[in-house]
Amino acid sequence: MPPTPAALPAPVDLGFPAKFTSWYADQIRAIDLAVMSKTRFIALTMPTGSGKSVTGIASALLHGEVKRAIYLTSTKGLQDQLASDFQDLGLVDIRGQRNYPCRAVEPGELLARYRRGRYASACDEGPCHSGIKCPYAPQRDAPFTRPDCAYFGALFDARKAPLVSTNYAMYFAQEEYAQGLGACDLLILDEAHDADKELESFLTIEVSSEDTHRVGSKFLRGENLQTWKDWAYHHVGKLAAEIEQFGEYPPSTPEDARDRKQIKDLHMKLTRLSKIKPMDWILDSDGLRAKFCPARVADYAEEHLFRGVKHVILMSATMTRKTTQLLGIKPSDVSMWEFPSKFPVQRRPIYALHTRPAVRVDMRMDEDDKLFWLQRIDRLIGDRQELGWKGIIHTVSYQRMKELVSLSKFRDLMIVHDTAGTREAIARFKASTQPSILVSPSIVTGYDFPHDECRYQIIGKVPFPDMRGAILKARAEHDKEYAGYLAMLKLVQACGRGMRGPTDWCETFVVDDNFGDWFLKRNRKHAPRWFLDAVEFVESYPAPLEVQD
Repeated sequence: MPPTPAALPAPVDLGFPAKFTSWYADQIRAIDLAVMSKTRFIALTMPTGSGKSVTGIASALLHGEVKRAIYLTSTKGLQDQLASDFQDLGLVDIRGQRNYPCRAVEPGELLARYRRGRYASACDEGPCHSGIKCPYAPQRDAPFTRPDCAYFGALFDARKAPLVSTNYAMYFAQEEYAQGLGACDLLILDEAHDADKELESFLTIEVSSEDTHRVGSKFLRGENLQTWKDWAYHHVGKLAAEIEQFGEYPPSTPEDARDRKQIKDLHMKLTRLSKIKPMDWILDSDGLRAKFCPARVADYAEEHLFRGVKHVILMSATMTRKTTQLLGIKPSDVSMWEFPSKFPVQRRPIYALHTRPAVRVDMRMDEDDKLFWLQRIDRLIGDRQELGWKGIIHTVSYQRMKELVSLSKFRDLMIVHDTAGTREAIARFKASTQPSILVSPSIVTGYDFPHDECRYQIIGKVPFPDMRGAILKARAEHDKEYAGYLAMLKLVQACGRGMRGPTDWCETFVVDDNFGDWFLKRNRKHAPRWFLDAVEFVESYPAPLEVQD
């Protein structure tokens, strides 16, 4: 049996900030599971508002076998929140070098080696990357002394801290290319549904035509992985000899310094490529850029992510068994528990619209289908813009976005963007006091639109991934569930953008009949319970939601 609320010390008694006044009953159950479970992995599906970060940190503090924990997340915003909330508990935040100012670029003795000006502002472009000995960097004769460098000083603190927070990319890079963040007893994976993609991003190697030109070679044609591996091995030695000469003299210009850093980065890239196992990797090349990726990311999860850590907690609002499978976790090694949503289902309905005629949004749509699709969307907008509501339309693709905006009678209310203008469009939408509509293919994750910022959402299409690329195509051939899992994951995440608290409310409409006709039936096991509870199939247009606060 889980402990009662009275049996668990109050959050403030554990050192949590005063705003964490008490535990949710579900948090107590999750903490008990994390502390008492005999399995190595604990998987917690926790909808928005469940208190994931508090649950993870409390589990680290209360677990009798945990002396040191590392908390991983994929977003800078959550890192900021963790640092703010749990600094007094001893948590130390560490990020990549680009987040720290480089002291060596300030006026002083070191800059005298440069001919003019300031060439770097952050530690990732500091002179230490170009062969110049920096007085602020760690000194070999004083390994236990905290460096004066902002980045290496923070890294020194993190390696000694009992609680560390960082992002996946930083964690992978430190463990692979540097001394690592130190041993730990507990690894906490927040946004765990992204963990396999974060690992894939780290493992992926990209070689451009500029890279091949840099080593005096032509870009290789064809898809022979062994040829690419042999090519990389041949050029690694040449680059290593070039890098060895850097120590004999400092760079003469800032441009020379940057060139040296690029050579080091290329050497590291080709070294990795020279060690791949061709039978286990996939090559995707367009003639100008070659991308190399492992066929099964799960095969590398233990080596690069879990690293023998005794206890691992995975937390996500959208996690299912498939999430753990993609990370290579055996069912017998994981205990799973799903939190119910704290948001009343009446405030977050997900309507699967099935009016006549049916509209299946895919490449086979003709002009009549597009017209019926548009009529559905405009009908929903019209009933709500009169109330002054703001809404979001998720179009999945930029092409679909352009078609919608060009044909809708509400185009004057719509805010759109290109690939470079997402943040600006979101800022305009959030600041608008009119019944605006944000139309976008790219805001299904990472952005929140609470309360009056968004009262309704329209999912214009089931977000099937483009499986034409060599990598996704190969994975789909190996795993028949993969494409459906990715689409469901994206759909569930999109539905959560406008519902951010128990007093919030937001309608969501799926206007693609593929969803109700077959997609949900075939892929419901990839959806969390809180999502399925909210789905309602309707054959007429629902009236705008009426909520009594």
